[in-house]
Amino acid sequence: MARFFGEDGSKKLSLSEFKAFLRELQQRLLIMEFLHYDHNHSGVITGRDFARSLIASADVRIVDNYLDKVSSMDAALGNRRFNQEEFLSFFTLVNYTHLLRTGARFFQQVRGPLGKAEFAGLVQKICGGLVLPDSQLEIIFHLFGRPCGTLDINAFLDCLARRRRANMLEWAHADGADSGSGQLSVLRCLQDCMMG
Repeated sequence: MARFFGEDGSKKLSLSEFKAFLRELQQRLLIMEFLHYDHNHSGVITGRDFARSLIASADVRIVDNYLDKVSSMDAALGNRRFNQEEFLSFFTLVNYTHLLRTGARFFQQVRGPLGKAEFAGLVQKICGGLVLPDSQLEIIFHLFGRPCGTLDINAFLDCLARRRRANMLEWAHADGADSGSGQLSVLRCLQDCMMG
């Protein structure tokens, strides 16, 4: 807290300093999560661990279904390797959940359900050029795919949105992709901190 409010607790904090702190906090939390799964310090995690991380914030009423899907992953998919950079890059999706939901809804109304190629294209367009590797797409579709090969986009985005709320990441990107509610949340938080 010394960095935030000074040694005596009276330092005023600008909104830009607050946002920078929260972005750094988000990054550090993701690194800590990656290191949790990289228990042997090899610099990579398995596809199974990536999947577990993806469903870590799933609704407790259905998390067992997702854990069963993780357990049923074939060896080739479950043993894929992801490095820290790939892990961190993927979870930038958390900051685009609202835009992805809107884009997916529009896409489905015009062109129909989302397959892997359509979902990858949607992510790339909405998330600042982010390209999801095939191995990440396969895991997403293994966990959130329908038997017909399309993505249950609402289940996937609900899981990401729960993760975002659980980690309070919307504050960290108040000027980012989902800025409408994020800025209001930051202002309410600052007001509560200053008044209370």
